[in-house]
Parts: sequence; C-alpha cells; structure tokens
Amino acid sequence: MTIISLEHTKEQIKGYLTRYMLELRPGVYINTISKTTRDMLIKDIVSSYPDTDMVVAYTYKGKVKIESYGSPTRAVSEFEGMSLLTRTMEKNIKLYKKILGKPHKYLVSHNIEVGWICEYLLKNTVFRRYTELLSKKQNMETVDIISVLSYLCAMHDVGKLHPLFQAKLFSENNSIKNELEEAYGGNIDTENVYRHEVGSGEIIRSELISYGMDRRCRRFYENILLMHHQGKQKGCLGHKDISLEMANLPQKWDKEIISPFIDMINNQFPVSKEILKKYSDNSPVWAFNLSLGLLMLSDWIASGDRFEGMEFCDYPDMKSYKEAVFEVMDEISENMLLKYRDNIRTFSYKELFNIEIPRPMQDVVATAVKEHLGFSCILVEAPMGDGKTEAGLYAAVNSLYTHDCQGIYFALPTGVTSEAALPRLSEMLKNLGEDDKAELITGTAWLSEGSGNEQKEKEAIFKKIKLLNRYAVGTIDQLMTAVMLAYYSEMKLSAVGTKAVIIDEIHSYDAYMLRIIGMLLKYLNAINVPVIMLSATLSDRARDILMEYYNVSPSNYIDSYPRVCVVENNTLYQYSSLTSGRNRDILCTVINSEYDRPDYYLSVASKIKKGGCLAFIVNSVDQAVESYDKFKDLFPDTDILLFHARMPMSMKENRSVELISKFGKDRSNRPEKAIVVATPCIEMSLDLDFDYIFRQIAPIDAVIQGIGRLARHDDKGTIREKGIKPELIIMNTEKGNRIYGEGEHIPILEVTAEILNESCSIKVPSNIPGMINRLYNDKRLNDYYQDEEVRKIIAGSLLYDRDPSDVADAASIADADKGKKRFVETRENSIEYIKVASMSEKDFETACVGNYEDIKELYRNTVVSIPSYLADDTFKDKAGRYHKYLSPWFTDVYIDKNGECFQIDDSYGLIKKKK
Repeated sequence: MTIISLEHTKEQIKGYLTRYMLELRPGVYINTISKTTRDMLIKDIVSSYPDTDMVVAYTYKGKVKIESYGSPTRAVSEFEGMSLLTRTMEKNIKLYKKILGKPHKYLVSHNIEVGWICEYLLKNTVFRRYTELLSKKQNMETVDIISVLSYLCAMHDVGKLHPLFQAKLFSENNSIKNELEEAYGGNIDTENVYRHEVGSGEIIRSELISYGMDRRCRRFYENILLMHHQGKQKGCLGHKDISLEMANLPQKWDKEIISPFIDMINNQFPVSKEILKKYSDNSPVWAFNLSLGLLMLSDWIASGDRFEGMEFCDYPDMKSYKEAVFEVMDEISENMLLKYRDNIRTFSYKELFNIEIPRPMQDVVATAVKEHLGFSCILVEAPMGDGKTEAGLYAAVNSLYTHDCQGIYFALPTGVTSEAALPRLSEMLKNLGEDDKAELITGTAWLSEGSGNEQKEKEAIFKKIKLLNRYAVGTIDQLMTAVMLAYYSEMKLSAVGTKAVIIDEIHSYDAYMLRIIGMLLKYLNAINVPVIMLSATLSDRARDILMEYYNVSPSNYIDSYPRVCVVENNTLYQYSSLTSGRNRDILCTVINSEYDRPDYYLSVASKIKKGGCLAFIVNSVDQAVESYDKFKDLFPDTDILLFHARMPMSMKENRSVELISKFGKDRSNRPEKAIVVATPCIEMSLDLDFDYIFRQIAPIDAVIQGIGRLARHDDKGTIREKGIKPELIIMNTEKGNRIYGEGEHIPILEVTAEILNESCSIKVPSNIPGMINRLYNDKRLNDYYQDEEVRKIIAGSLLYDRDPSDVADAASIADADKGKKRFVETRENSIEYIKVASMSEKDFETACVGNYEDIKELYRNTVVSIPSYLADDTFKDKAGRYHKYLSPWFTDVYIDKNGECFQIDDSYGLIKKKK
C-alpha cells in the first residue's frame, strides 16, 4: 500500500497520478502499487516539478516507511526508532503570524474558528435541525453535510490573504511589511478599495477548478463567499479587476502564503470533491440561503468578544485549540439558549395554561393537531375573545415534537401588540417548567430586562439578529425581512427556520404584505416549519391567497365561524366550531368629519352630555394632538386624556395604566363622563371598555378590531345600565385612499363607508364574516388582489423572488443580492422611522457616562420613534443635534439637546417645537 500527499504542485502532476492511484481527497492518493512504479512516480514528479512538496508513505518489510520531498507542512520525525509524520508547527507559526484577519487577530485563527463554530452549530445547537433536513434533501450523510459547510466557512476570508488587504492591517509593522513585500516583489501600498469577499470567491473558484469541478458547482460556492458581507461597496475594485490581481500574484506569494494557508484549511476540514459536487448539484434556493445564513452567523460569532485573544499558536496542537473553541461555544450556547433539545412529547391545555375545560374552538384545534401531526399550516378564524392565542400556542408547542423544531416565534402587527402578548408566552413557559424566558425582540425590548441580562448585550450577534432567540415575541416585519432584499436576510431566515411560527391578526395585512408573507410561507413550508395563523376578520379572498401558498386550490369552505383550516401534504382539512363569546348589538352611524370646525367637537361631546365614556380615534398623531387641544379648550372640566404612539415609553406605560384603571373591567374608578383622544394603537391589546367610539374611517377589518373596545365587558357600572346602547360612529372622509401611492385609485374606504352606512347596527360576532367579504368581493376592489399588480409594486423587494424549492441559480441570486438595503418597505407606502431623544445637558451627560440602570431610565423618558420626514434636516447640522454615539443603547438615536427642535410634554408626548 502506498500513500502520496501533494502540496504546491501542478495540475498536470495530479492528473498524472490519477492514472495509477485513487484520489482519496484533494492532494491525497492511495493504491497498492509495486516498488518500481512507486519509484518511477516519485522520480517523475520531482524531476518535472521540483517545487512540489510531497510526503510518501508505504509498507516495506512489514513496517511503514515515510519520506518527504520539498517543504511539506508535514515532515518525517524519528521517535524511538519509528518514523512519524509530524506537523511543522514552527514553520507554520512563523508564516501565519505574518497574515492578519483583523488588526489583532491572525487570519488562520479566525478562519479555522469560523469553520469549527459552524461544525458546533450543526452538531450541538438548534441548527442541528438543518443537518438532518439537508441530509434528507441532498441524500447525503449528516457527516458530509457538516464537512461541506464547515469547509466553506473556513474558506470564507481567504481573500484577505491578498497583499492589497494585508496592506491595511500591517502598515504600522515595518518588519512584517518588509517580509511580505519581499515575497510579493514590490511595494504593496495601494489606495484601491479591495473587497476581500470578492477575493475569497476568486480563490475558491481556482481551488475548485483544480479539483475538476464544473462551472455550476464553482459558482455555487463562489457566490456564497461573495455574498457573506452585505451592503453596497462603493469605489472598490470590480470582480474582473480582482480576478486579474489574483492572476498576477507572484509565484512566491502564492507558494509561501496562499497555498500553505489553503492546505492548512484542507487538512483541518477535509472534504472530497465528490461530496462538494453532490451538495451543490440540484441544491434548492432554500439550501443556498441556509448555507449562506450559517456562514454569516458563524463569522459574526467568531468576530465577537469571546474569541478575542484566542490564537492557534497558543495551543500545543490543533486538538487542544478546537477543544478551547468548543468550550467557548458551550458557554455561548448555554447563555443564549441555543442547545439542541429532543422534544419527546405533546402537552395539554391544562399543562400549558391551567385550562381545565377548553373553549369549543380550542378543543377543535386540539383535535386538528392530533389528527394531522405533520401539518404544514393551521389557520384559526374566530371572534375576539374566543381564546385564539392559547389555541395557537397549543398548536405550536405540540408541533415541536413532530417537526423537530426548537422554539417558537410569535409574530404580531406592532410592537405594542407584541409587548402585550409576551406575558402569555412567558406564563406558558413557566407552566412547562422551562428555564427559558420568552424574549421580546422589539427595538426597545432591552428596557424591560433587568441588569442581570447585561451579559446578553455582550453577544452582539444576538442583539443584531433578534430572531435567534429560542422563544420570542415580535412583529411581523421581523419575519418579512427574512425573505426580502434586506441586509442579513439569509441569517434571519436560518434563525426563523428552527422554530414553529405563529402569525397573529393575519387579517391586518394588505395585499402588498400578503405577497411578502406568501413568499415567507413558501420558504417555511420548504424547510418543514409549521405555521399557525390566527384571525378574527379574514376575508374569503385572503384565505384563498394564503392557502394557495401551500398548493391548495381555492375551495368551498364550510359555513362556520369559528372555523379551523389545516393543510397537511398539500391537502386541506376543515373543522367547524361554536363560539364561546357573548353576542353584542352595536349601533352604527356614518358621519362626515370636519375637524377644523369647533362646533364639530361640540356635537361629538354631546354624546356624553348625560354621562358616558367616549373614545375619539383618528389615524395620525398630529390629528390626535390637534383634536385633544380642541376638546381641552371647549371642555376644561371634563376628564380628557391623550394616547398615541409618539410618547416616550415611561409616559405611554403610565398612561396605559391610567386608562385601564378608568376604563377597564374594574369599574371602581370609572369616571362619570370622559373623552379619550387616541390613534389606533389604543385598539391593540389594551383591555378597555367604552360606551361610544368615534372612529376615523379605515378598512372594515380595522374598524371591527376597534369594536373590540366598545362594550367589551358587561354593563355593570356603566351608563349602559340605564338602557343606553353602545354606539360606533364612523367619521368619513371626502376622499378615498390610494393603496399604492402613485398607483390606481382604489376606493376601499368609500366601500367601507357604504357598507357601514347601510348597517344601522352590527351584531358581533355573527355579522363579521359577511361584512368583511362584502368589502373585499366588491368589484371596485378587483385589482386589489391581482397578483400582477402587486408584483409591480413589490418588484425588487422580495429575496430573489423565486420558488425556494427551485434549483438554485447562484449567479442570478448573487446579482439580486446587490439590491439589498438597510431599510425595506414591509408595508404599503412604508415610512422609515428614526429614534429621537429630547435631552437636557444633564441628561446628555448621563447618557454618555451613566450606569446601565440610569441609561435605561433615561431612554424610557426621552426616546421615541418618529417618521424620518418629520426630522427634515434637523440633525444634519453640527450644533449638538446630530447622530451621536453615547452608549450601546443610544447608538441609533438622534439627540436633540435642550429640546431645540423637539420637546417632551407631560400631556402630549414628543412634539415638534413650533417655530
């Protein structure tokens, strides 16, 4: 038996050897050949290409003989009469200390750590789910899946070997600079911006060419490396320029720097060319995305504080080094709750929520889950108050067992609704005896954490990609960006794909959003993620659209409300249920709103002349503030409150407590008469009960959501005890709306007004389905759901905009990746929001140097989110009102010192200072 290991040789030599020997892995050849043939091969290789570095091992008289030629990274050493093959670490250490990946980190250390982190993630964490999933899809052993992705991760930064990149890092170290310039053959200082990911793609392409890989395989791996950094790069060398740079590198640089580095990667992460080709062949789009997401995640983790100071040369051997890396990953996995778990059983409503007797709809969901354990999707339609949240969580928890999912993501329309849902998920986990705490992953979630959670802030990756949390509650926008052309979308998708997903209030999303959600559903279905969708006011047409994403053709749905639809293996199953909520009869009137007339507000207030509690809900903060001022001026002795989203968190929380105290289920503090002026945020998650609601016109599903705050509880302790009926007054506008900005006029508000105008009263819940379907079936709204129309609007926003199960075209995916951006429009006519803090000089000093608790309190009292257009050029000067880095928690906040442009008012919240 003879084994030959080659380094730094020509392709002709490798081809020559394959005539006589089998290539076990790149550069390693094995076969049983005669001594004459072995000597001939060695002589031919050494004579035709003397720069070849080679190790030959063969059996001779019952012993293993080892010979080396040139300067391979392994050398023959004598130990007690035996010839042993040892790694020439001293030579390597000297070489690799010249090459930096970061200003204070050797490149070889970083690359190897990224490869090992990927291996750890795929073996020991929630991402182990992908090892099994990819193994089945690609018909490969799990060990081969791990070897391919670990190798790919270890190769991710090889482009940093180029002198144009190294020039940026060692410019202050003249001794190393001189050595590298000697190898390069000249001065390597340059003003060109060199993108190392492009260089990495070029190097792996060359490697795969040397393995004889076809063009499609090469582009698959090359483009993953090209895309592992996100964002537009301006003024950098183009791909062709970098390819030329690589081709023109001196032979000495290639032999002494690049080739030994690649060989070391190959030694630590061996993978055969057959396995590389098999993984890339017929790989679907979702597999490409997950591969890229895992690479980015591994890279980010390796770039964190935990791996600073770790260098390969500080350990006696690579085994010890790998053990140290895995120990750090053990700590990170423990702290961030990433450890893989075997889900071994299902749970009852009693165990999850202490519910002894489930409501009718909840019982139906339990039956549906038990009968369809492998479900792809469950859609629950039921009125407000029927227990949809508990039913959704029940389905999600019990799907973990059958789908090998590792957590839950609960998506809601807004940050406010997300915050309100958090306690219910947390309570469920507590009942299960989980040590895990459900995480709120809105932008201000850290304000709810105690100081004991500061360690989590140190794991920057988990702060940036919040979807990584095992159990999380957040917004639908977080989910949508996982399939849009947003930065790091692949990493977000890889995080979401480990969980069961609940999407609440699915009716809240327009045609634009449903298109994006539809692509999300396709991806989640492709990677076997169960989805539970909840709705109180879903139209038949929206249901058809959602079901089509699961390859279910439009069906004749059973006439039931509540209703549960289940999709399993592309087949639809339906269940009917009774409602458990009480029936209400709500008076309904449509009037024309004229906010500029004082007598208008007099007529509104006349409703409570003899008592009662009234909510006046308008669609904008500015209109709410203006209306609040009018009511205050006209009725100084009436209890009038303002509530909107542009209030600092502490003020919003205090106002919420006040509202619940006065208008909640407990009637002991209910005022005799009162007016609450608010934006639609008051309709979300606050348990409030009003006698009258004036509601600015909105699509009928949003109006019905608001009805949930009208006579929400029984009549005891309210003016309704005197026979007064609850009433909804819709404030109509003269004009309809434009769904798509500059697009065709779609009269959704006019149709809503017509329907409500014809309804002297609304019976809740029995009238809900009919009113919803009447609106969305109106012929004037036909174009609203036309796919081609929506596609025009959404063009350039969806991630690659192709079926995730299609075979991946890596080149076109990489082209689409160039369109990624920081802010993507997740909603129709999306508006970018910025955070603003109105601070005094004293507050500013605290923000700069205060402790964690002080900064939290300051943030809660001074920071709000506002539409970016309100700021105009306010923060573009140098007078102290500019984007200021104060602490990790104020990184993205614009500071308005001394309230010169914006100010906090105890009654109004944040308002723009009048000129």
